[in-house]
Amino acid sequence: MIHLNDPQPGTSRFKYLHFRNFPIAIKLYIGFFFVFAIMITLTWMTYSNFKTDKQKNTLDVVQRLNTQTVSKIDETVNSLIAMTKVPMIWENGAHTKLFDYVDESNRTGNFDFNFQYALSNEASKYMITNKNVESFAIYNRIGAGIMYIEGKWITDPNVHESDAKGWYEASLRDYKTPVIFPTYRVDNTVPSKPYFLFGVSRGIYKLETAETIGVVMVNSRMDYLLQLGEEMKSVKNNRVLLLDEKNRIMADKDTKIIGQPVSPVIASKLEDRSSEMSKEIKLDGVTYLFSYATSQLTGWTVVNMIPLNELYKNINHLAMTTFLTTASLLLIMIVFTIFFSRSIVKPVQKLIRLMRLVESGDFNKEITLPQEDEIGQLARTFNHMLGRIQHLINEISLEKITQKELELQMLKSQINPHFLYNTLESIRMVAESRKAPDAADMAFSLGQLLRYSISHTSDLVLVREEIYHLEQYMLLQKVRFEDVFTISLEIREDIMDLCMLKIILQPLVENAIYHGISNRSNGGIVEVRGYSDGDNLIFEVCDNGQGMAEETAVALNRSFRDPEVREAGIGLYNVNKRIQLFYGSKYGLEVVSTLEVGTNIIVCIPIR
Repeated sequence: MIHLNDPQPGTSRFKYLHFRNFPIAIKLYIGFFFVFAIMITLTWMTYSNFKTDKQKNTLDVVQRLNTQTVSKIDETVNSLIAMTKVPMIWENGAHTKLFDYVDESNRTGNFDFNFQYALSNEASKYMITNKNVESFAIYNRIGAGIMYIEGKWITDPNVHESDAKGWYEASLRDYKTPVIFPTYRVDNTVPSKPYFLFGVSRGIYKLETAETIGVVMVNSRMDYLLQLGEEMKSVKNNRVLLLDEKNRIMADKDTKIIGQPVSPVIASKLEDRSSEMSKEIKLDGVTYLFSYATSQLTGWTVVNMIPLNELYKNINHLAMTTFLTTASLLLIMIVFTIFFSRSIVKPVQKLIRLMRLVESGDFNKEITLPQEDEIGQLARTFNHMLGRIQHLINEISLEKITQKELELQMLKSQINPHFLYNTLESIRMVAESRKAPDAADMAFSLGQLLRYSISHTSDLVLVREEIYHLEQYMLLQKVRFEDVFTISLEIREDIMDLCMLKIILQPLVENAIYHGISNRSNGGIVEVRGYSDGDNLIFEVCDNGQGMAEETAVALNRSFRDPEVREAGIGLYNVNKRIQLFYGSKYGLEVVSTLEVGTNIIVCIPIR
């Protein structure tokens, strides 16, 4: 169906989105916001680039520091490895006394004073030259041992009951390979302060009997690892961890966690050994810059975690300062824009509000502006124009109302006589041909039709009243055209109590009979359908008559919309004109027809 109020082709629905159509204040705000958006974007890009460079440079420095720390640990371990060879050194073609005393302890089951003296001499000599050596320990094959530490020697009765058991047994099995072991606890050194040591063990091999007669251990203190960790810290809350090959903690001020597995979060980061590039890690709600380095000698890993909030502290402070400065400037410019635009925008807005009141029909308003600039002149011109419009409305309103009433009355007078003439002719024909009481029924129906046409003071009736009027008309026509055609009604019950303009359907049915199927001898069909499509009432009057050519239907529809074109007959024209005068120009008739097939006339009126 054609909608009479559709916009013309080519009309843009978005033309008001153009910048030139924006309010003046919005244009000013957009301009200032655009400038500040560029400033903020440039500031953010500078901050991001500087932050990226800062992170990259920090990573490079930390990674070098990690590598240097690993090298220091490897150097210390290598020196300990070299010292594990002391008991196997020959003097003047024979074993050292220390070697002989170890061999003898396997027979006696203990270490005598001479052994302690020899151990003290050997240990002191090497501890003086290497400050990282903390202690020497020697165990025989049965597990009895003695340790020289801080210038004293202590007896360890059974290595199988200490943390050194695993490394001791590994050294007994393979004297050629030194065993590097992580931090372990020595409890019987100082009662109130146990030692935590790490070091290297090696089997003492007796060539003459081809057997390992004992194990030597050279140790360094955990404090040395803690010192390396402190030297690596570069910012506040910087965390440095030293882990063994099984990711257990080797050194920490909290001695309770030594030997405990590291956090699963850190362990998962260390599982990817494909690259030693640093990563970010979140631990206990803090995000760290994560880097590590692993020793090829020991398998130990140095982990360095720098909190990002400390690393970017100065950068974030600068960014916040810049943001607050920009925000302050933006606020100042907004206040300036508000005061600057007030003298322009507020009068214009006041004028727009008045125009909207006038548009809604209130012409008794005036705008008063104190300024004498262009806006003040526009306001005075608008007031003058408003007075002229009010005067013109008063002059033509009565003329228009009178003209409309006259047109309605003239249209009614054109419809009713034409119908009355045809009806009387039908009564005459029936009376002459049949001389039957059907004439009485026709007279009754005619009376109902006349009463319906002239008795209502209002032009609006219920749909069911209009249908009743149409049924009376149909009774008359069925008598006249008994075998020529049939008429059927399909009216939805839900629209029966809605209001509509009266005498709309009967002229359309009359048009369908006389111009559509009157030339048929039989088989004619006229169907009347009524329904709603939301906001409108729709009626369709269809016939299977001779129809019309497509160009004729197009010309008819054009005449319904253009009062200067008169293609329709008086019946259709009058019905369409009445609807448009009463409801508005976007409502009325539409004709859909096919030659030799039939015609469908569609009525569209609003629901009220």
